[in-house]
Amino acid sequence: QRGTENFERKDQREEVKCLKAIIGRDFKDPPVKIQSLCADVGLVSIRGKLSHLDKQFIIDETILLITFVVTDDTSSILCKAFLQCHYPDNIDKDEENDLSHVDMENEIILKKYRRLEEASAVKVRGECMFDQSCQKLTYVIRDLVEIKEENVNT
Repeated sequence: QRGTENFERKDQREEVKCLKAIIGRDFKDPPVKIQSLCADVGLVSIRGKLSHLDKQFIIDETILLITFVVTDDTSSILCKAFLQCHYPDNIDKDEENDLSHVDMENEIILKKYRRLEEASAVKVRGECMFDQSCQKLTYVIRDLVEIKEENVNT
């Protein structure tokens, strides 16, 4: 019996581990419906299915901009996450530099993107605002957690 209990607990830990925060930290804020969002509502959480995932480097490749759409049973919204990449200043390209710590930090950022590629549903917390560049209401991410798709509308 005791061996069975340990096995079940291990399975539960692995399930939680797979669904931990991808960006920021986990949160318990109740989600609002996307349809009810408006500009400048402050920090709010939503949940839904993830689609149209894309990435691009901006500002001299120091920021990775990740964009995607979150859809619940009422509407959809464009979401943006800005992740700081690490590049040391004043690198002399003619000298040998140990950049392994920089490469490791940037690899962590790319792993976050790869985890998003595999996610089908997410809960996110951030701020909703009108984006002048695309002339749309957008959602800027502070925290993002992968969830099971069956938990989208609960």
